[in-house]
Amino acid sequence: MRSKRLSFRQSLKSRKNKSRLTSIGLAFGGLWYVCATQRNMQLHLVVGSLVIGFGAYCHLCSIEWGLLTLTIGQVLSLEVLNTSIETTVDLVTKKTKYRAKISKDSASAAVLLSACQAVGVGYFIFFDRLVVMIKLAL
Repeated sequence: MRSKRLSFRQSLKSRKNKSRLTSIGLAFGGLWYVCATQRNMQLHLVVGSLVIGFGAYCHLCSIEWGLLTLTIGQVLSLEVLNTSIETTVDLVTKKTKYRAKISKDSASAAVLLSACQAVGVGYFIFFDRLVVMIKLAL
């Protein structure tokens, strides 16, 4: 009796036949999974939304909006990549291994660095505005 499992070549062939719309749908499914299951992604989305709202309140210029968009996008993208790496490591290794730990910690460190960089960008864009708002409030 023949197995219904596809060979590697058949698998690649079937992937090539997927429509672009199907591929985009699968990508959105992955994004939905990360947003629904990862607390850090949810935190990044909330903070990013608050920053966008505050940016709208402050009437940012185009360059500032561009910097914020790129920065927020970078943090969110790295969080998705981090989830992908951590899930892959969990899939491949059953026991706790030192190299698996390094892989997962390094992926998390990339997100941490991008979040710190985002704080720096936010500081340069918003600090003067916040100082003026605080002085006006006092």
